[in-house]
Amino acid sequence: MTSISGTNHNNTIQRCKIVVTGSNQSAYSILMYITNPFYNWNILNNEITNTSGQGLRVEAFGDSLYDMNISQNNFHDIGLQAIRFIDVKSHASSTSSPYGISIDHNIFTDIQRSAIETTAGMRYVEKHLNYIGYNTALRIGSDAVPNVNAFQLNWIRSAIIEHNYIDTIRTSVPDGDGIILIIPSLIITICVIISSSI
Repeated sequence: MTSISGTNHNNTIQRCKIVVTGSNQSAYSILMYITNPFYNWNILNNEITNTSGQGLRVEAFGDSLYDMNISQNNFHDIGLQAIRFIDVKSHASSTSSPYGISIDHNIFTDIQRSAIETTAGMRYVEKHLNYIGYNTALRIGSDAVPNVNAFQLNWIRSAIIEHNYIDTIRTSVPDGDGIILIIPSLIITICVIISSSI
């Protein structure tokens, strides 16, 4: 597990192969516990496997996170979520959610929960684009796991989501959606699913 905390900026994790095995669901391939501002972060060209836990977990808890690029990574054989931004609902607001987040050109294969999940949201800040594009997600979810969506995007207030390919989502009970956006007082489900099984 790679754990990152404190005040951090202008850092890159790249060209690493990170393999986590065992049965511990609290074991993360990369954990970012944000207690001070994090910005100008890059996670690039990594191969990430975690048979029980999460690939990349970002615990934001209302602190500043901005200008983060997650690009050209290969997430495969992940027991929970491949990428998860987590915050409590009271902090996921128009003034505390992350911004300038780019998740692009990643491959997600054989992920037991969502490929991308955020409860931290994303917010609009001028000149800091939120972008989710050109990702490939294959074989997401499991017949034994309820409520799986390939991209579970809660509290998204401003983002461009384009050119993502999603094929085969499995879940024991709905949802089973490709991309679901949950924002205050509104739920939007988008994306044509090539193959879905519930």
